[in-house]
Amino acid sequence: MKSISLAFLLSVFAALSARACNEDTLLQLIGSLEAPGGYDTVYYGVRTHPPRPITTMSVGEVLDWQRSTVRAGSVSSAAGQYQIIRGTLQGLVDQGIVSRSDTFDAATQDRLGRHLLRETGYRDGDASPETANRIARVWAALPRVSGPGAGASVYEGFAGNHSLVSADTYMGVLSCDIAVADVQQEADTIRRGVRIGFEWDRLLDQMVETAMTLFIPVAAAASGMLLTLFLVDLVLRGGQWAIGSRSLPGGFSSLVFRFGVVLLCMIVLMEPLALVDMIDGVARSLVQSDGGSFALSDFAAARMALVYSLFEGLASYPFLIQAQVQVTALFIQLMLALQIAAIVYWSFRLLLIGAAGLLSIAFGGLRETTGISGRYLRSLVASGFAIMAVLLVIGVFIDLAWMMRAELFPPAAAMGMVLLDVVMVVLLWMLPRTAMQIVTQE
Repeated sequence: MKSISLAFLLSVFAALSARACNEDTLLQLIGSLEAPGGYDTVYYGVRTHPPRPITTMSVGEVLDWQRSTVRAGSVSSAAGQYQIIRGTLQGLVDQGIVSRSDTFDAATQDRLGRHLLRETGYRDGDASPETANRIARVWAALPRVSGPGAGASVYEGFAGNHSLVSADTYMGVLSCDIAVADVQQEADTIRRGVRIGFEWDRLLDQMVETAMTLFIPVAAAASGMLLTLFLVDLVLRGGQWAIGSRSLPGGFSSLVFRFGVVLLCMIVLMEPLALVDMIDGVARSLVQSDGGSFALSDFAAARMALVYSLFEGLASYPFLIQAQVQVTALFIQLMLALQIAAIVYWSFRLLLIGAAGLLSIAFGGLRETTGISGRYLRSLVASGFAIMAVLLVIGVFIDLAWMMRAELFPPAAAMGMVLLDVVMVVLLWMLPRTAMQIVTQE
């Protein structure tokens, strides 16, 4: 009887041991969600890709690449099977867990993933909600299972992050009720449903497209009216010369000057963004930025990417630091609204001067008042210089902000960006007006 009981207990223990989940099970789940492409996977939105597969690079080379890709504007620097970000990897180097000379291969990544998992307090067979939530603070693809935001990633919405399994599925894997292989279909379905990008970026694009659609017929009508009035002016002047045998009123040079102004106005009307693009090209070349025309939505998306990058690994910091970063991120977004307002104000001022000056020039020509043309041109050029000042300031300061983000960890970078934005807003208020005063000599 004793032997039967002992055999029964041994069989039960063996069955429980076979079912007991361990570090390898959880690491398999994390890797399949975070990096379905394997150990060479890097964050899909990186601006600069590694020079070669990261499993052939040293840890130091991976850190250098992570720094350079953040410097280039990447929202995240996550790399490898467990999507380890730069701050975390640097911390592991500082702790002596790995050295810069170690190869960032599968064995090293597994060792680092196991260390990060143990830091959460996880031990084989642990399926408590508290441990599950601590693990979810490290890996964005896992959801919180209890408390505020249960079912969503701690980093939900930041840098395209979403939980890729439900809380029930996550807990099912922890308790060994669900196999890791059975999770893939759910994860793939969620991936297909994730919309990558910024929703408000799309809204800005639609607003610009709608505004341009409405502007085109108005611009065509204004151009036609301008040309008609100029021809009427030309006919009247020609009639005065033919009937009265007098020289052309205002002189030939005045006529040529007005024709040049009319031609310039028509170009501005029919291609309202051409002047802005040209000025933006000058500003980009001065700050050694990428080529291409300026788009308000691109600027907004780039600034929001900078804000989102501050949240990389934020949940691993103490609560007070998390609160500080979140508050400063809100302040940076407020500064972004002011910067967009400055761009919109000076851009529309340029377009309004271009449109409003048309009739003034035309009727001024009929009244033989040529002074208005000069004032109009000075205002147009002054507005152009004002826009150039705005774009130049923004270009320089965005470049400095990304440099700061690449060199500092998120809490320090957030405070530095706040100071940069305050200085930027002050300059955006002063420099355009100074540029206009210099050109108009007012």
